[in-house]
Amino acid sequence: MKRLVGALVLVVVLAVACSGSGETTATPATTQQTPTPAAQPNAAPAQSSATPTPTPAAQPAAMPVPAPTAQPAPQAAPAPAPTPAPIAAPQGGATSPAPQQSVPAVKTIAVEMANLSFKPGVISIKLSEAVRFAATNKDSVTHSFSFSVPGGGGYDVIVNGGQSKNGDPITISNTGKIEFFCQFHAGMTGSLDVAASTTSPAASTSGYDY
Repeated sequence: MKRLVGALVLVVVLAVACSGSGETTATPATTQQTPTPAAQPNAAPAQSSATPTPTPAAQPAAMPVPAPTAQPAPQAAPAPAPTPAPIAAPQGGATSPAPQQSVPAVKTIAVEMANLSFKPGVISIKLSEAVRFAATNKDSVTHSFSFSVPGGGGYDVIVNGGQSKNGDPITISNTGKIEFFCQFHAGMTGSLDVAASTTSPAASTSGYDY
């Protein structure tokens, strides 16, 4: 302990001695100061990297193009009708055209067959008059209206029971009396009178017209 105290006293003495002998030049330590960077002006705001897409201008609506109108094909001009050559008039003056012959009308005469007899029993017609006989059978059996044509041939209208039938037109060119009959029943007869200027009473009073 005594040695320690002694040593401390020695150190203090040495220190005082040194301070009295001269000033010790102390080299000040150079402190390196880092320069403070000058404040930079505020940077301009960063531009957006995204490039704005320009909005396309509105295009005017397309005008409809009218469809071309079909033009009708040109029609060929009709060929002119041939002009008939004039007919030379015969020598000796012009002749008149031949008169047209008229078709004679056919008269229908009704004949009724009933109770094995003809009604009317007598029929009158004109000479060369076109007639047709319309026979009606009121009986249940078959009858016929028949006669022989002067000059050859015959005329028949065969009618079943309860039916009617028209005969063909005929023209008689001979005057006189002609007997008509039923070829299925003997005694069933009548008379057809052909005169130059008479009117058939049956034709004028009959209700049958075919």
